[in-house]
Amino acid sequence: MTRHARRCLGCIVAIDARCIGLHSQNQCFVALRREKEPPFFVTEPQPGPHVCWGDYSSRPIVPGDVFPHWMRHRGGLRWTKMLVSLWMEDLTTMPSSTWRCAWELPVDFTSAEPIGSHLAGQSHPANSVYIALEVDGALREYFRVGPELERAASADASLSLASGGPAEPSYARSTLECLLQCQKKVLHLLKERERLTARCAPALYDEAGLARKRSQQQVHIQLDQLRGTTKTRKKELENLREFMQIRQRDIESRREELHQGSIELTNTTSLSERARSTLEELQQTRADVQNDVTNQRARLTRDLDLIYHIQLEHARDLLYSIVALPLPNAVASTTKNASALVHKLPLEEVGSALAFVAQLVLLLSSYLHIPLPYPLTTVGSKAIVRDGISIMNGPRAFILHGRGTELYRYEYAVFLLNKNIEQLMNKCHVPVLDLRNTLPNLKNLLMTLSAASAT
Repeated sequence: MTRHARRCLGCIVAIDARCIGLHSQNQCFVALRREKEPPFFVTEPQPGPHVCWGDYSSRPIVPGDVFPHWMRHRGGLRWTKMLVSLWMEDLTTMPSSTWRCAWELPVDFTSAEPIGSHLAGQSHPANSVYIALEVDGALREYFRVGPELERAASADASLSLASGGPAEPSYARSTLECLLQCQKKVLHLLKERERLTARCAPALYDEAGLARKRSQQQVHIQLDQLRGTTKTRKKELENLREFMQIRQRDIESRREELHQGSIELTNTTSLSERARSTLEELQQTRADVQNDVTNQRARLTRDLDLIYHIQLEHARDLLYSIVALPLPNAVASTTKNASALVHKLPLEEVGSALAFVAQLVLLLSSYLHIPLPYPLTTVGSKAIVRDGISIMNGPRAFILHGRGTELYRYEYAVFLLNKNIEQLMNKCHVPVLDLRNTLPNLKNLLMTLSAASAT
């Protein structure tokens, strides 16, 4: 017993359970706890009948910092007494299994006898638990805990009592003398307490005087509290007065600002009313002027229709004439070099018709205030159109006459003239059915503008 008490018991490095009555599909675990406390360590449930937790060689069962502080003391167990319990899984309550405690026994590692550093070659009672501890920092020894040990210890104690074992030792004379001296001291202290009680009784039991003094002290304390509260309230009142004065000044300034704002609002309202009446007058004037402009524009368009009279010459081919000069609805060319011409006409008549069309387009652009993307220039019965937009080499002026002009430049000039007519029709919201129909498109535009009313 003394040999094991001097040993330094280290951490738990392994736990081995031998559950003889456990089937292979059942599980078990071991719980360690102190008395009247919850378990401080519970192993992971594993199937039986023989289960081992931990490392036999180097690593402990869990890191040292996981154990409570009371388990370790300078590298060893501080508390060597604990309760060890073995739990088994009960599969008789299927479909849900339950756990039952097979036994829970106390163990004191300082007085327990180790069984060795390994378990091989030893007999193992049913439902026993073996706990391996570090001893003296390096050696590992197993301690057995189980119901068989508990029954053996009880049997040994019963046998010792039945065989008349050694009697309990009696007290010595010196011990009795010490006990008498302690009793005398206790009696002396009790008498001294009675004497002090008799001296302090008048003061303790003078309830009227004590109550009066206590009430006076309470009154003084309350008075001091009221004085402090009064001082605090006075300071708060001064602060509130200053705050109210600042607020009053702010209110006066705000009232003045509101007065000025109301004056400005009145002036702004009157100005707004005058501006609204002026706007209504200008809108009425604008509507009248717009009506006059529309009527004037329609009159001018009718005059242009009379001057540059466009009429239908051939309905099947949609052939129109301007000032009695027919103009085909395709590229105008000679009868010899015609590219897409239905009616073969003399070049002089076609050139004069194109010049009249250019003059009419120029006048419409001026009256309608619509700029032309391709500027036109007319000189008598000849006209020139300029292309300042496209990327090309060579001269940008194209003559609207087929004599003495290359065919592609002549055709391109007619195309640019039709694009100007398209620009006028798009601005006036007149649909363009075919860009090549020069005179039909122009006639449609003139009729639309002539019939327009003021909006």
